Amino acid sequence: MFELGTSRSRVRTTVRWPQLLVLLLACTSAALGMSCSEKSKSDSDSGSVAEVPRPVRKKFMLENQGRTVEVSVPKAEGETTAGTYQVLVRELSGPAERLTGDRRGYLRDAWFVDVDSDGDSQMIVWVEPDSGPSQLDWYELRSGTWQQRSLPVLEGKWTYRIRRGVLFAEPTNPKSDEGYTYSSAKNDWTPGLPVFE
Repeated sequence: MFELGTSRSRVRTTVRWPQLLVLLLACTSAALGMSCSEKSKSDSDSGSVAEVPRPVRKKFMLENQGRTVEVSVPKAEGETTAGTYQVLVRELSGPAERLTGDRRGYLRDAWFVDVDSDGDSQMIVWVEPDSGPSQLDWYELRSGTWQQRSLPVLEGKWTYRIRRGVLFAEPTNPKSDEGYTYSSAKNDWTPGLPVFE
């Protein structure tokens, strides 16, 4: 029992301490609950999602016309998005030949097929960055030496495929019917997707 009052009046009040403790605990829990819910809401509203790093140490094993081709990222570069990639060409006879290309993104795919219909296969390496256009490197054997050049860049995001020796780019948006087909004679992209029967 305790007294509350002023100099003019004095009020005698009886308080049950167990009830007061329960009331204080309830108020504290409610305050903490509001704080946690507000923090959870602010986190969800911010849209921050933990990004999963994309794998970069991929290896592609290709074989055609008696040659075996291995395209990979050096292990020493780790999970970097820029650096180099290696192309290791093994013939049926003779030593292996190692080629190196610059990489501004992740290895996405590689092909070893005859794209220009000259009877000899070309190597094409697709490197996809986090943002911006993809990188397509073309390797072909001329006079016993592998020569490299970069294909013309298509702005935006595309999915590159090769079917029956034809290189083409499909839109990443499945609702779009646009696309491009690569012409080795013009070294350029032609609007429209190839038609296969």
